[in-house]
This record gives sequence, structure tokens and C-alpha cells, in this order.
Amino acid sequence: MRHPEEAALRPPATALRFFGEREVSSAGSVAVPFAPVHGILLISINIFSPPVRQVSSAELPLAVLILDGMVSKVVRLFFLLLPLGLQGQLVYRIGGVVGGQYSRLRSDVFVTSSGQVAPLVGFAFLVRPRPGGWEVAQEVVLTRGGAYARAVYFRAEQPPEEHLYLYAFYTFETSLWLGVRPLRHFPLRLQVGGFLGGNFDYLHRRQRELMVGHYENINRAIRAVELNDAFSGMDFGPAVGVAVGEGRLRVGGRYYIGARNLYRYLDFAPSGPYIRTSALRVSLTCFLK
Repeated sequence: MRHPEEAALRPPATALRFFGEREVSSAGSVAVPFAPVHGILLISINIFSPPVRQVSSAELPLAVLILDGMVSKVVRLFFLLLPLGLQGQLVYRIGGVVGGQYSRLRSDVFVTSSGQVAPLVGFAFLVRPRPGGWEVAQEVVLTRGGAYARAVYFRAEQPPEEHLYLYAFYTFETSLWLGVRPLRHFPLRLQVGGFLGGNFDYLHRRQRELMVGHYENINRAIRAVELNDAFSGMDFGPAVGVAVGEGRLRVGGRYYIGARNLYRYLDFAPSGPYIRTSALRVSLTCFLK
């Protein structure tokens, strides 16, 4: 049987009944059944458990109990309605990507004569608020990179003979972008992001007489084919770009800067030299309805 003073201090049931009834035990544990919301969630909250002194329900003021109940119910209601609110405010789009790229190689081992032009194909995934001036996009593409390097063929008692050696590789990469629309009435978006890709080369080793590294002294030069394995590995780096378009079609231009030193993928290679990639891409994205 309850003490009269304890019954007088207990708040009315209507003041504490919102999603379910809460009970305060003498140990200070507050259990809140959350069953009315789809009948599957039960939340137990320990709020009155001091490390030294146990607080009973008779010692808690009525205002503290009511205020604590209101705060916990508001928090639960917020997290319950947050996914529903975001679902109505975000726009998800997916589409295909086609285009082309012009890639180059930056290195102190060889001199790049010209870049490599190649097509690209992939798909894009976009998330943006409605309405809003920003968006997050991800692209996954398959393309080909590389460049033509200057190489020489040393001949006895004659000047070196000039040649070109193609360093080419396929790359399967993904990139993540953050786009901002600076002008409200013009569909232009400035983009910044980064990429991560896996390279694999398809080079042969038949042209073993061509040399790079040094174009005048054969003793300081290296065979061009010995650098082929550098183009099989991971590559990553920052990227910037712009995109123009509204609706289903969008045209974009981006510049990728490889930060990974591909020279380190060579076995038993001395430290110091570097080989890095860069690419300029133009693409057309067609989103589904």
C-alpha cells in the first residue's frame, strides 16, 4: 500500500501519457514502453541513477517528472519524423554517362610528347534537396589513360634516333562530387571532389631497344618497357569541374589531378623519380525519369 504523501507527489496519468506510460521505480530507472508506434519499439532510459546516492520517486518534484517526460517525447518524435521529412525533400536520380577524355603523364623519368584521347562510359548517381543550391553526385566510369613518351634508339657512333613510346592503361574508377549552384536562374554548377581508380595496363615488351630517362647517355638511360608495370595499381587525387544543364540532360567538364606516384609500383625501383597522371574530361549525363 502506498504512502499518502507518495501518492500526492505522483503526477496525473494524463500528464505522462503520450506514447506510453512511464513508471519510476525506487532504484531510479525510468522505463518507457514505445509500443503504440507500430507496437515494436521499447525504450528504457536510465536518468535518475546517481553514482553515490539513489533517488526514489517520492523525492522527485512533480515539475521535474513532467518536464523530463515532455523532453524525451519531443526527442523521440523528432527522430521518428526526421526520415519522413528528408524523404520528401531529397531528390534521387540515376543515369548513364558517355564522353571522352584527354590524359597526360607527368614525370621526371621521361618527356611526354602528347596525350592520349579515349572514350569513357559509366553511370552517375545524384542526390540533391528540393529546392536547394547544392548536390552530391557519384560517378563510376571505365576509360583509358596514358600518353606518348619521347624515347630514343642509341646507335653506335651516330646520333640517337628519336621515337615515341606509348604508355597506356585502362582505368576503372569512382569519383565523389559536391556541386554548388552560384546563380539561381542559370543551370551552372561548380563541382569539387576526388577520385579513386584501379589501373591495369595492356602493354607488351617487344620494343626493348627504346630508351628513356636520359636521351644522350646510354649508361644513364633505362629501357622504356621497364616502366610498364608502373601503370598497374591504384590511383587517386582531387578533381574540379563544372556542369551545365537542367532536367534529364547535363554536360560536364572536369580536370583530374593524380596524386599517387605510380613509379612506386615498380619492383626494386630507386626512390626519387615520379610518374603521375592528369586528365581532362567532357561528358554527357542522361538521367532517368
